[in-house]
Amino acid sequence: DKVGQYVVSAKYLDSYPFTGIKLHRSIVSNVQKKTENQLVISSLKVLCDSKNIAVFAHGIESKQELTALINLGIAAGQGHFFISPVQDT
Repeated sequence: DKVGQYVVSAKYLDSYPFTGIKLHRSIVSNVQKKTENQLVISSLKVLCDSKNIAVFAHGIESKQELTALINLGIAAGQGHFFISPVQDT
């Protein structure tokens, strides 16, 4: 959870038996306009693919973000693009 929120080493991928990781909303937000975020996601995806770890996205809010993430090979995602938040009653 929260992968990409802070720039750190990816050594943690070797430390635990992950089956999936979720990208933080901050790296997903406007990803179609941020080549540096695309590069981080692409690099992380290569590392994860070699270890059979799925990469998911959190905070998808637009079709443009979704399209960019699909092109980057993200396995799945969640966010307000798919369903609006529910108001408390």
